[in-house]
Amino acid sequence: MTEKPDSIEDAMKIITRLQRRVDRERSARSEAESIADRRMRELWLSNRELDERVGERTQELEMTLAQLEAATTAAAGFFANLSHEMLTPLNGIIGMLELLKDHAHTEATQSYVEGALESSDRLSRLMHRLLDLVEVRAGRMRWQPDRATCAGLAELLREQWNIAALQKQKLLTVSTGTSADTELVIDATRTCQMAGELIDNAIRHGSPGVVAVELHVGPRATSAPDSPAMLHISVTDSGPGFLATGSENLLQVMKELDTSPGRARAGAGVGISLARTFARELGGEVSIDSAPGSPTIAHIWMPASP
Repeated sequence: MTEKPDSIEDAMKIITRLQRRVDRERSARSEAESIADRRMRELWLSNRELDERVGERTQELEMTLAQLEAATTAAAGFFANLSHEMLTPLNGIIGMLELLKDHAHTEATQSYVEGALESSDRLSRLMHRLLDLVEVRAGRMRWQPDRATCAGLAELLREQWNIAALQKQKLLTVSTGTSADTELVIDATRTCQMAGELIDNAIRHGSPGVVAVELHVGPRATSAPDSPAMLHISVTDSGPGFLATGSENLLQVMKELDTSPGRARAGAGVGISLARTFARELGGEVSIDSAPGSPTIAHIWMPASP
């Protein structure tokens, strides 16, 4: 409640006290505004400095990424050119060996030529696999999806690998079950190449016996019930199996299962890695189930339609 002055002097005193209070409030408000302005400016300067640092760091990262991409592209191009240059004389060697094979008059000479041909063929296939890996990882691989059926894919695989299996004392069986006439939209050439890598691995490293290939279309067991249908290709050998520590480790490029000097199995694992790379590029996956003393089963899962 406002104090009522009794005289002009009392009124002047009241006015003086009120003026002092107003001055104090103005001073406090001015100081608060000054502090707020100072804090806002400090915050603005900090944000600007942070933005500058982020911009500089982003620019450095972009430059580093560009350098890495350029180096990768250069390395891929160099490797592709080198591989083609190596394949040209290698094809000449294979041709000369084929001619020499027809003129080998002794059993020993025939054996030597066949061994040289087999080694040359393995080297040629390895070079082509590495070229395909380079093309995929450089983003230059071209996919050609078309209409096909499980029966058609099975026939292609049977024609491609039946003789190779017999040469290694293996019986190749290819079955489709009820999915034989199921129509697919798929890159048949690359799909057969992926399956061929797994079949080749089973023929070369499995025990004498049967290499069973099965193709069918259906949902993947680990997928949601309403997931689109997948093409499943499984390749089962006759053993002897191995201790699977995870498909990711098994499928590493250049990863060998046995690095001992007297290992019975040769190969760098590039074929399986190529199959996995192709499958992932097309939205699928490759996995392997195995255990010591048991058959090894390799799986390819691929979308059956775009």
